[in-house]
Order: sequence, then C-alpha cells, then structure tokens
Amino acid sequence: MTQKRTTVLPRQGGSVQPATDSCSRRWWLSWEVALLVSLVAVIHGSRLTALNVVGEEPRRGQVAVEMIRTGDWIVPRQQGELFLSRPPLQNWVIGLVGMARGQVDRWAIRLPSVLAVLGVVLLIHAYGRTFLSRAAAWVAAAGFASMVQVIELGRLGETDMMFTLLVSASLLLWHYGRTVGWSPLRTWTTAYLMVALGTLCKGPQAPAYFAATVGAYLLVTWRWRDAVSWSHLAGIGLWAAVVGAWQIPYTLAAGFDAAFRIYGNDVAIRFDETTWRTYVEHFFSYPAEILFGCLLPWSLLLVAYVNRDFWRKLGPARDHVVFLVCALAVTFPTVWFVPTARGRYYMPLYPCFALLAALVAQRCWEAEGSERWAWLWRGLLTGMAAVMALAGPIVLGVTLIDRDSLVAQPLAFAVAYLAASLGLAAVAFWARLGRTDRQRIVGAASVALFLGLTVAGAFTNSLLRRTEDQADAVARVRERIPASAKLVSLGLAHHVFTYHYGEPVESMPVPKPGEALPAEVEYFCFHNAVVSPERLDFPFETLEVIPCDRFRGSKSNNVVTVCRRPPATAQGGGSNAPR
Repeated sequence: MTQKRTTVLPRQGGSVQPATDSCSRRWWLSWEVALLVSLVAVIHGSRLTALNVVGEEPRRGQVAVEMIRTGDWIVPRQQGELFLSRPPLQNWVIGLVGMARGQVDRWAIRLPSVLAVLGVVLLIHAYGRTFLSRAAAWVAAAGFASMVQVIELGRLGETDMMFTLLVSASLLLWHYGRTVGWSPLRTWTTAYLMVALGTLCKGPQAPAYFAATVGAYLLVTWRWRDAVSWSHLAGIGLWAAVVGAWQIPYTLAAGFDAAFRIYGNDVAIRFDETTWRTYVEHFFSYPAEILFGCLLPWSLLLVAYVNRDFWRKLGPARDHVVFLVCALAVTFPTVWFVPTARGRYYMPLYPCFALLAALVAQRCWEAEGSERWAWLWRGLLTGMAAVMALAGPIVLGVTLIDRDSLVAQPLAFAVAYLAASLGLAAVAFWARLGRTDRQRIVGAASVALFLGLTVAGAFTNSLLRRTEDQADAVARVRERIPASAKLVSLGLAHHVFTYHYGEPVESMPVPKPGEALPAEVEYFCFHNAVVSPERLDFPFETLEVIPCDRFRGSKSNNVVTVCRRPPATAQGGGSNAPR
C-alpha cells in the first residue's frame, strides 16, 4: 500500500498550506509548544502535593511499595495478597519514580499523571497540525489540558490519565501515520505498541477501542483492505509479544483464575446495579454529564456540529473529522449503556472532543459572519470573561462574610484570586474577536489559566479544609507501637492505613468465634467495614481509630482500629475504649 504525504501547516490567519517534512519535524521547537509545556506545569504541576493521598492513590502507591520491597514486579500484591484490580503498568511507573526519589511519596504517585497530561497535550498538538491552523492546534491541546475533569484527575495518582495517554496515542498516532506518510509497518506497529501498553495499564478496553475505531473508519471510508496486510499482522504480533512478556510469567505465578480476574473484576463491578431505573437514569444523564460537566467549557463549541452547513464546509478536514467521529461513535456505547459508568471512564476519548472543538474555533475565525456558527468562539470567550469577572468578587465576598462556607478562602488568596480573575477576564474579552493567531492563543490561554487557578487554587483550598489527615493519625500510632513489635491485620486493612504506616503489615485470617489470637501477636488492626469489633471474642485495648474516608465528619464504619492485646489475657469480649 502506498500513501501520499499530506502534511500541512497553517499560515498566519487560519488557512492551511502544504509544509515540508523538515518543518513538520521541528514542530516541537516552536514557541507554541514551549507555552503548552508551561501551561501544563502551571495548571497540573502547581500544588501537586498539597492534598493528602486520596481515593485509589494510596492503593496504587502501596502496591508499588510492595513491588520494591519484595522485588516481585510481576504479581501486584496488597499486604502479600493478590491484588486483582488491573495490570501493573501504573504501579511500575510509580515504583520507578519512587526508587528515583528514594520513597513512594505524593510526588512519586502523582507525577506520572502530570507527565501523561503533558504527553496527551503534545500528541493533540502534533496531530492537530495535520489539519488545523497553528492557533487551532494550540487551542485543541490547551483545551484538553483545561477541561474540568482533566484538571481534576490530571493532578491525582489514578490510572485514568496514563490510560488516556496510551489509548489516545494508539488512535491518533495510527491516523497521524497514515496522514503524514509513514510506512504501513511503522504505522501499525507504533499504534499497537500503544495498545499493548494500554492493555498493561487497564485491560481490554485499549484493544477494544482501537479495533472498533479503526475498523469503523476503514469501513466508512471504503478502505477495509488496508486492514488485511502483513503490516497489520506485525502490529498484532508486537501487541501479543509485549502483553505476553508480562502475562505469561504472571499466569505461571498466580494461576489462570487470577489471570482472568485481574482483567474482569473491575468490569464486573460496573454491572452491580442493573435495575431498569438505574439504566434509564444513566441513559439520559450520562451524555449531559460528559458534555456539560466533564468537557466544559470547550464542549460548548461542539454545538456547531448540529448544523448541516458546517458539515458541508469541512473541506480538507473531512477525513480527520470522520475518523474522530468514528472513534466517538463506536466507543460511547461502552459507557452509555453501563449503568454505573462514570464520566472519567470515557476520558481516553476526550482528545477527540478537543480536536473537534478546535476545528469549530478555526471555522469561527475564518467565517465572514454569515454562518450561524460564527459567533461561537466570540460567545465562549465573552461568556468566560463574564464568569471570571464574577468569580473573583464572589469568592472575596463569601470569604469576608461567611468563613465557614465551602467557597471561603484564606483572605490573601481571595484578594489574589480577585485580581487574577479580573485580569484574565479583561484578556479574554480583548481576545474574543480572534483577529490574529496570537490573539486567539492568548484568549484560550486566559480561559485555561482561570480554570487552573480555580481548581488548583480555590477548589484545592476547599478540599484541604475538609479532607482527613490520615498521615498524622497513623504517625501517632507508630509512636505508640514499640519498634521491636510487629503489627498484623485481621484480614486486609484499608489501603490508606497500610500506605501511611510505611512498614509491612502482615494479614492473617480473622479469628473465629471463641478463637484467640496466636500468642506471638500483641499489636493488631482491622478494617471495621470488614471486621466488626463485636466479632472478636478475646480482650483487647483500642489504641487508635483512624478514619479512612476522604472527608472529615463521616459517620461510616470505614475506619481502621489499631489495638493491643493486654498482657493478662482474661476471657471476655473486646474493649473499644482507647488506652
């Protein structure tokens, strides 16, 4: 199969023209890329360690800790037990960063996500330059980096951001290679390498999304014969070799049942609630959650795609739009029809939305005013300027009036937030007309910076006031347990506790009614959501009760109780009174 090179770069003003290969290879040396790197560093890198590790972060970190401690990088474990949640790629990356830093701390857990955001941003920018103007490609990349949910999860040590990088890279690099004239072998093997890494990150969603998207695109464009080639077969072979390099030794060590469950456990959980009401509510609410929640504010530009004339005027961008729409169309049902699917499950496709929104922005800049969509860019920046102008005074006013409000901030920050919001509002309003590429980029940057300031600044301050500080509580426990003593857990302890404890906590079976602890066990703990204190049929003293919920004030039993067995063991039930 021969492919024609069609790489294009834009002129100042928005239209496109052919570019030489030497220019396309130096795109990463442009000032636009330097600005994107700076934008990601400011939005996602600032205050990265301000919040305590939350959610699944301590679990990911603890699995990496156990890999480093045991030297077993094949089988993910939690307190020595098989951890059957997902394959270990993220744990490997966290572990490697932790080894470089000397500890698996907040930086080690979260830095991989920030780097993944940067990777996606650069990928979008490079792919966008094949059919968008330079300014529009920048808007696409900055738009993704500043989507509300991307800012939220791009600063956390969850799997979503790394998985987004790998899945989006498999799709966009495949189409990029075809667009700029890579050889079929290079195109397929590069894409399948990303698919393999995505499989090792989260499981079968990566190959399923790639196969469905590429298959649909080749069928719609009548190019299905391109899939029947030795190059495609080589790509599949590379995928099998990369995944098999981990899968085979894992299966030999953990067994076939574990090899199946490590992929399927998380998927099965999503179907726990299958009532007709759950399906109906999710069916109608999920698209709105994505478009008017996760993707804001850039999703507002997508309104243009309901206009038939907009589709008629796609011009050279038609093939890219068809590919991106195919990707969205064939993958969206996998989350739309799953009743417990969350917005973040669809994050790997957010780059497609960002690119489609940026094309709308470019068409707005090129429009002469008669098109119905021509007002969208101007309206977006005008609306965001109004939001910025209101946000600053509201935050300062609430801070002065009601210090207990979730919106209230430290006074110095509230004043700085007011000044920054008003300044960015003025910039956005000035840039709304988008007459030059620099003005367009500055306008998008002002919106992105405001969103970053709001999430990394105001929202983070609010979370800091509400989140539990388990690290201090666990440190108090460490002080009360002699260095020579060994702490064990009855069943698995909560991952927040084991991560902060910092030493191996061996798990043991929960004693049956009437059964005592082994004589050598003096200090032990248990997760109250799994083990009720009333079940323990032997005397003990409670040293500390450590809440494991994300926010303070929770009345749930999601706590870890740390106990000591008194020297004199008399018959009777446990005591919940702290020593």
